[in-house]
Amino acid sequence: MPKRIELIGSFFGRGEIVRSLSHAALYLKLEALYKLPSPRSELDLQWLSDRMKGMKTQPSLRILLTGVFLLLLNACATNAPTAQGPLVGTWTNSLATVWTIKADNTFDVVNPKRHIWGNITTAGDTVTIQETGGNAAKGCHGPGVYKFSRTSPNTLAFTLVKDACKERIKNVTLAWHRK
Repeated sequence: MPKRIELIGSFFGRGEIVRSLSHAALYLKLEALYKLPSPRSELDLQWLSDRMKGMKTQPSLRILLTGVFLLLLNACATNAPTAQGPLVGTWTNSLATVWTIKADNTFDVVNPKRHIWGNITTAGDTVTIQETGGNAAKGCHGPGVYKFSRTSPNTLAFTLVKDACKERIKNVTLAWHRK
């Protein structure tokens, strides 16, 4: 630790303490190099001390800001997929049905006879389909539960778990291909 000295002289009529010999020596070097005026008060020495603190924290601040930037960049790059990630997209089957599953857990189904929309939820490999509007077939207003699998990146298959709607079973259990 640098040896502290006390100036008996008076700055503003009081005796003050110079922070350290190293600060005073640095000031003398800066004074000679940049032709700075000699300190007339504690405020001059305080100004020097504040400038030196700024110099010391500037690299630390840069490191901190760089770290925060990298964390934010990493967070953007590694967004976890939604539970419906494997299902989200527009799919078609051999009955000319177009099924659009959205990331907000909603869907639209359009085929030559019907236009239906509703909600879809997943738990693991099980999906529950619930129509909330449109021209649903008779007896198809309750939920349908299916297991799903991806046989390839562009193919989706469902197997029946429980559903009272025969038309939905016939449609959903066909092979689906990404449109």
